[in-house]
Amino acid sequence: MPKLLAILADAGISDPDILHPYPGQVSEGQLQRICLARALAQRPTLLLCDEPTAQLDPIATARTTETITRYIEADPAGRGALIVSHDAQFLHRTCTTVFTLADGTLHTAAPSEA
Repeated sequence: MPKLLAILADAGISDPDILHPYPGQVSEGQLQRICLARALAQRPTLLLCDEPTAQLDPIATARTTETITRYIEADPAGRGALIVSHDAQFLHRTCTTVFTLADGTLHTAAPSEA
């Protein structure tokens, strides 16, 4: 539990009671960050994220980006992430390679600046 609380704090949530909410007591953005923290607490080799910044304000988006980036950079040879998002700016800030899907065809973009 201390590891999860530390990850939550890193994601911008410092209240441990947030882990036991009643319906309607957390926002969509808080719920999204809690889910990310729970996933990271499992220390996956490959983190799969579907729209990790959806429902987040710009500050929470920046924190989420930092959290994912720090997690991968802690062990770049042994960790990675597959991120699906409509937010191209987020993808280019966060990912080393970005693919796009257009008209059913997968395209490789130039390596991003991450």
